[in-house]
Amino acid sequence: MSKLEVDKITPQSGTTLTIGDAGDTTVINGLGTLPATIGTAAQVLSVNAGATGLQYGTAVTDLSNLNATNLTSGTVPDARFPSTLPTANGQNLTAINPTAISSGTFPALNAANLTNLNATTLTSGTVPDGRFPATLPAISGANLTNLPASGGMDLLQSVTPSSTPSFILVGDFSSTYRAYKLVLAGIRPVNTNSDMTFQLQTSGGSLATSAYYWSINGQQNGSSVFESGNNETQARYFSNLSNADGGMAVEMLITNPFLAERTVFSGFCGGKRDNSDHGFPQNFSAIHYTATSYTKLKIAGTQNSFTWADTGKILLYGLKES
Repeated sequence: MSKLEVDKITPQSGTTLTIGDAGDTTVINGLGTLPATIGTAAQVLSVNAGATGLQYGTAVTDLSNLNATNLTSGTVPDARFPSTLPTANGQNLTAINPTAISSGTFPALNAANLTNLNATTLTSGTVPDGRFPATLPAISGANLTNLPASGGMDLLQSVTPSSTPSFILVGDFSSTYRAYKLVLAGIRPVNTNSDMTFQLQTSGGSLATSAYYWSINGQQNGSSVFESGNNETQARYFSNLSNADGGMAVEMLITNPFLAERTVFSGFCGGKRDNSDHGFPQNFSAIHYTATSYTKLKIAGTQNSFTWADTGKILLYGLKES
């Protein structure tokens, strides 16, 4: 192998320096290879003294200022990216780690695939009904409102008696309920020895003034008491009520008042009969023998210019069937 040692090889003026022949391989400093001939006529590869680029023919490529648009293959190594990416559109980035997101506000995007969301971070809005399970978990429902009383009772009316008028209307009966519960708690008349009666009233305000059949039985000072009425103008459920403090207590079941069927009443009550008697417990029942639809019940009295004392409460409940 021959060896040529020179400081500089300068081609003749106007000529091209050729190293090797076609097909030969030229090794530069033992580190790489070049083809024997680089370029053709008028295409010269040279490194200009003091320059930062290669000149190939008439074109100069600056190796210190490469244009990234010329990258057409391969992958840029991670280390070549800055620690903070510039302000640019990142819509095509994928597999972003959510833990790296520390500020800003998400736009209105589809969050269908978000999982493991913590409900304690909900600070506004209302959870839709469809997001609740069919069966609520075993937690406190103390603050729930408007719960349906399935198979129970709905309070429809609460009335405090007053001295005027001399009767009280309770209702409105409707097709929503077949049966009603009437409670009279602590009410009393102004005058003693008053009889407590009731009549049905239609939606047009007409009172039913016939076809009442009723009976009362109970105890008075150790003796049995029985009273009844047939085809009367009203039904009685307490006789000779005293105006003593404490009044009387009544619980009455009313069935079918609105359904144009015979209306049936039954119940029990306790109170004081005239001023000489002790507490008087009794049962009562009545039927109105006319198939008419009624919407209200008139509670009144029959003796001694009956008026109410301003005490007690009258409550009407609708009983649900299911």
